[in-house]
Amino acid sequence: MKADAMDIQILDDPNLSAARTLLRAAGHDDEAIDRAFYALQEWERCAEVSLDNLLSAREVCDWLGISLSTLWRWEIPHIRVGGLRRFYRSDIEKFLNRRYVRAKK
Repeated sequence: MKADAMDIQILDDPNLSAARTLLRAAGHDDEAIDRAFYALQEWERCAEVSLDNLLSAREVCDWLGISLSTLWRWEIPHIRVGGLRRFYRSDIEKFLNRRYVRAKK
């Protein structure tokens, strides 16, 4: 990706100027520096969005009104963050929608 196609506001962040100076002194060209900073900032932005939707096991149990043993028995997809299980809200909603049973008339 060329630097001119990137969001210039992101690339001109004043907090990055010292790091840019050091990378230039180490022999890296401006385009490579811009690509690296852009990729890093995109990753950070994605991480912020994802972490907002992560729930702990206790939060899931409180939300659904179930016990931890029920949560483990249901085997809802999860990820491990620092050795702890975390659940995406969207995965829980999908799981619940698959289990939805419409009442008979």
